[in-house]
Amino acid sequence: AGYISSSQTLSTKTGKPYSKTVIEDKEGSYEIALFGKDHENFMNYLQPNTAVFIDGEIGEKYFRKPEDRKTMGDPPYGFKIKKIMLLGNVTETYVKGFSIRITTPMLNSDFRERLGKIIKKNKGTVPLTMYLYDPKTRYNIEFLSRKFQIAISAPFINDLKDMNIGYNVISK
Repeated sequence: AGYISSSQTLSTKTGKPYSKTVIEDKEGSYEIALFGKDHENFMNYLQPNTAVFIDGEIGEKYFRKPEDRKTMGDPPYGFKIKKIMLLGNVTETYVKGFSIRITTPMLNSDFRERLGKIIKKNKGTVPLTMYLYDPKTRYNIEFLSRKFQIAISAPFINDLKDMNIGYNVISK
């Protein structure tokens, strides 16, 4: 996931369009170049000031025959983009649910009130499951909330951490 800080559409020596894009995230900035079909398929996502999620794989940049590998070695590796989507749409594609873990000693009226406010403040479309654990009896009870669905965001996660509530994102 990252933020498009700049993007240019250029032409190769043969006149074919390609794009050079700089993506920033918390680790740094990266420049990617997309040619041919990749440029056509993904150019709409490569607009400056857009938050995107990039899915891809690392593999050999091109095929080299086994007999050529003996003399020339293995081809270099590169990152091949498979999919780009707007960051706001990632939850719909990859997230099935969200669970929180609460222990019985945590339960008091202040805790319930704070948790209720956090959940109501972060209404969304992701199903919420609560696990209540009693350390004395070692019972673990699962509650699927039919009333509340949440929107996963950094402020929501930070609120849960502030209350020492464990959580888990359930992938599709």
